[in-house]
Amino acid sequence: MALKKTTGFVLLRIGWEYNDEYYNSSEEDDTGVPTQIFLSREPAVKERDRLNAIGREKETKSSHRMTDRYNQPITRFYDIVEVEMEDHGSNREIPRDKRRGGTGGEEDRTGRI
Repeated sequence: MALKKTTGFVLLRIGWEYNDEYYNSSEEDDTGVPTQIFLSREPAVKERDRLNAIGREKETKSSHRMTDRYNQPITRFYDIVEVEMEDHGSNREIPRDKRRGGTGGEEDRTGRI
């Protein structure tokens, strides 16, 4: 029996590492830390844009500005990767008290992993 495939959109936190001259991003080697997964692109893009805006705001207030190898300011802190997932038939839902935040509020239904 063939497994049903679903497209997921993984929100990755880009890891910036300082090398005593500039910051290198983990996106250059296709790595990052998965933070959330979405089943449609639009909410993933909205969350990525929201988190990048927060990162840029924090960066503008920082006394140490992050710049890349071209001496450009860092403006991207999150990215989206599209993945194909197989549905193994498990429709089990995580109990609200076990979800991140544990309140059962809106933040718990975003698919955080």
